Amino acid sequence: MTHLGVPGDLRAGEQPRRPDLFEPLWVRVGGGLEVPVALRKQRVEAEVDRLIRVGATRLRTFDEVVADRYFVVMQDPEGNEFCLS
Repeated sequence: MTHLGVPGDLRAGEQPRRPDLFEPLWVRVGGGLEVPVALRKQRVEAEVDRLIRVGATRLRTFDEVVADRYFVVMQDPEGNEFCLS
């Protein structure tokens, strides 16, 4: 089955996945964990700003200092979620 769960892409006996169970797309714009978190935040926020200007919506921001993680969950104009890290 494909990520989109298109019925024509199902194998015999497979059931389409519920849309609410799909994993969001992850887009690495910050450079990865080898880049200092402050620089990753700047890069992610620059991309968030650009995407908002073209119609995306910020849904949530995760800033975990202890785990050295920073990512933003976004939604495109069609309602598809994706994450920028």
